[in-house]
Amino acid sequence: MIDRQCASSCESLLELLETHPQIITVGENSGGYVHFGNIGMLVLPYSHVLVQLATDFWKFRDGRYLEGTGFAPKLKVEPGKDALEVALDHWRTHRAP
Repeated sequence: MIDRQCASSCESLLELLETHPQIITVGENSGGYVHFGNIGMLVLPYSHVLVQLATDFWKFRDGRYLEGTGFAPKLKVEPGKDALEVALDHWRTHRAP
C-alpha cells in the first residue's frame, strides 16, 4: 500500500517491487522524489550561505519521469476510500480456491 508519504528510499523499493509479477501496489501515487538525491553541500566563500544540491540523477530505462508525480499504484484508490479494504476485496476476488 502506497500514498504520497512514500518518497525517496520508499520509491526505490517500489522500483524493485514493480518488477515482481505477483506484487500489486494499492493506494495513491507515491511522493515523486525519486530522480534527484544524495545531497551535496557547499558554503559560499563570501556570503557563507550554505547551498545544498542534488548530486544524483536517476534515469529510468523506459524514459519515465516521476519527479513530482510518483509511482502510480496498480490498484488506484479513490480519495476517501480505505486502501486496505480495496486490497482485501481484490485479494478475495483473485485468490486461488
